[in-house]
Amino acid sequence: MLVSFGVASIPEREAALQVTIASIYWQVDRVNVYLNNYSRVPRFLRRKKITVFRSKDFGDLGDAGKFFRIEEGFNLHGDDDLIYPEGYVNYLRSKIEQYERRAVITLHGRNLYQVPIKSYYKDYEELFRCLDDVEEDRFCQIAGTGVLAYHTDTIKPNVRDFPCPNMGDIWFSLLAQKQKVPLLVANHKKSWLKTSPTNGKTIYQKHHRADQLQTSVINSFNDWKIYRL
Repeated sequence: MLVSFGVASIPEREAALQVTIASIYWQVDRVNVYLNNYSRVPRFLRRKKITVFRSKDFGDLGDAGKFFRIEEGFNLHGDDDLIYPEGYVNYLRSKIEQYERRAVITLHGRNLYQVPIKSYYKDYEELFRCLDDVEEDRFCQIAGTGVLAYHTDTIKPNVRDFPCPNMGDIWFSLLAQKQKVPLLVANHKKSWLKTSPTNGKTIYQKHHRADQLQTSVINSFNDWKIYRL
């Protein structure tokens, strides 16, 4: 069954994107890359399994570009500064099947428990980081989309579900909440995923002291729950 991987990138991260693509390319059937504000298509993306979409044609979508094309079957979504280890895709697929395609799988998540909150980046009860040890599977309310996997039998997002850029985790998790789809952080070791050095600030670094929009979107939905199986 088809396995695809979607990622979005900005020019400042071109070198990191190359490493990301190299780490995932042979683990999937298709790679969909959304280039925000690139003046050209990097040579390393001119490969058989890779389809490139550009903001000059479809607009600057920020991190939501990783959801620009959803394939029927298994979909994984990543970040352009992560290095995915050998066996990564097989592991996430196995977790999808372990939970009978009834849950979305991630390696990064958080639980808010209650709303309203005062700050999206500061007000949470639990945080499960993709770069730290998570000793057992844990259900969550907010899923990190840089380490995300699901089957379209479970959920099928559309890029229109992401009305503002660079809030992919929130929009995807809100969609899952509305559809009552469980989100699960799969157990993993601290040393498994690695990051590439990048130029420029991350989304977190840009917004963690100015997260009014993120907070207002969270508070606009007053029924956040932890859906379990």
